Amino acid sequence: MKKWKEIKKHGYNIILNEGGQNIAYSPNSGVKIIEEDGYAFKNLSKSGKLEKYEDWRLPVEERAKDLASKMSIEQIAGLMLYSAHQSISTKDDFFSKAFAGTYNGKKLEECDAKITDLTDQQKNFLLNDNLRHVLITVVDDAKTSAVWMYKLL
Repeated sequence: MKKWKEIKKHGYNIILNEGGQNIAYSPNSGVKIIEEDGYAFKNLSKSGKLEKYEDWRLPVEERAKDLASKMSIEQIAGLMLYSAHQSISTKDDFFSKAFAGTYNGKKLEECDAKITDLTDQQKNFLLNDNLRHVLITVVDDAKTSAVWMYKLL
């Protein structure tokens, strides 16, 4: 018996689990929902089965231990580090110039990239260095920040 319902919002969906944890996700993220015992869960592992760390019914410590057991030392270390200063701002902003990155090897003003696109340097530390905490120093507005963060997925 299904014990959840899904509400579609602008850019994300919320799942209300009856008597359980509510969850949200972006349909564009590639995250799939799986059902067990009538409840909905995010299938973050993409395995098609409910992993312990995905099961919000379990104690946090048990979930954390399960996830940590599946991670490499490099991935765990990446969770403990922060990026260099990152600016997500306008082209003519002081911080954008001081902490400027490149987009496919070019400066922002030399290409058709948007300020909300990930820089080459950001892609590198996220993909190759396992870094997961990004230190944002300047951003124009919440919408710009949200669009940039969505691209991190």
